[in-house]
Amino acid sequence: MRRRHDSQEDPTAWPGVPIGLTLILALVVFGLVLEQVVAGGALTHGDRTILTWVTHHRTSRLTDAFRQVTTLGSDWVVGPIEAAATLFLLVRRRWRFAALIATVPIVTFLLTGLVKLAVARPRPSLNAHLVSVSSTAFPSGHASAAVACYLTLAVVFWATGPPGWPRIAMSAAALVLCAGIGVSRVYLGVHWTSDVIGGWLLGAIVLLALAAEVSRSAGARRRHAQDLAALAAPD
Repeated sequence: MRRRHDSQEDPTAWPGVPIGLTLILALVVFGLVLEQVVAGGALTHGDRTILTWVTHHRTSRLTDAFRQVTTLGSDWVVGPIEAAATLFLLVRRRWRFAALIATVPIVTFLLTGLVKLAVARPRPSLNAHLVSVSSTAFPSGHASAAVACYLTLAVVFWATGPPGWPRIAMSAAALVLCAGIGVSRVYLGVHWTSDVIGGWLLGAIVLLALAAEVSRSAGARRRHAQDLAALAAPD
């Protein structure tokens, strides 16, 4: 008998960590990073030290590699991936997971834009830029978009894909992609390290919150169906 993934598997069980605690921790850390950025605290001094070190250790090969890596966090790359994954899940009637993949990037994009406007942090000096940019610095849109796309795909695959090494491989690939895209923004001189950390955290917060809501609503529907079945059962 074919297993009904949508009714039995949980997108918040990746990889079995308490989602509520993880969400609270992400919110707290994001708040601390935001406070440091706004107040110009010790974290921002570390930003300058890291960027100075990076600019002094650039090579032509690394620059070419990171130019390619950073495109994987661009809207014109993650957008079609998210659309294709959503359509695939809709065709397979995985409604909850399709909604998760479609919603997380949209909410992340909107929140990233709002925080950028509110904080209005200047980017590093133009002398450090190796690619063109236009918006403000905090948080990194590429970093938040990477989490919203690749980590969300990994969470959905963990809930619906075959067990064992495929899940682990998909999760590892998503984490490596998110890390590489974030590092590329610092290497290319268009973001401070704390911008990238903030982007990662913001994307994770949205993913955790929406995955928890998807799980909660699915659990409520299951309980309702069980109650109806119990009422319909003969005494």
